[in-house]
Amino acid sequence: MVVKVKRFSKFSLCLWLVIVVLMAPQLAAASGKKDAKTPPPPVEIQPMAIYPTYTYLKSSSIIILGNTNGSITIEATTAAKTTVSEVGVTIQLQEWTGSAWVDLIPASSNAVSNGTSVTGYLTRYSRVGYYYRVKATHYVEQGATTEQVIEYSASFLAK
Repeated sequence: MVVKVKRFSKFSLCLWLVIVVLMAPQLAAASGKKDAKTPPPPVEIQPMAIYPTYTYLKSSSIIILGNTNGSITIEATTAAKTTVSEVGVTIQLQEWTGSAWVDLIPASSNAVSNGTSVTGYLTRYSRVGYYYRVKATHYVEQGATTEQVIEYSASFLAK
């Protein structure tokens, strides 16, 4: 009995490798979505978190520090352009119901008097398979002036 072995040319092998590499991100994304308990939320464009037109408010940021075993840890920072009477941030985790974002309680509020920045943290338990995002309210107060912005993170699936 003679067995014929078909050999792939270097070109065919390279072509298959390129296809696998290009398809890997789509396959990984698709496998994550099948674990979701709701349809994904709409994609929203997030504005820059630098505020050149404000007098006192300089910048803001949201960082997801952890998202494992049903626990989400968030860091949010507000920065002023100069020392102000108060600089603060309120961090709110939101859950996607499949049709709307719902605020989860409690929120976390942090403020500093006579400062230039504040960083706050929030750790919340989440339901694995649901989509979440962070809503951070950043503000600065100087005299009778209050400048405030609401910043949202991109949505993410709880792990």
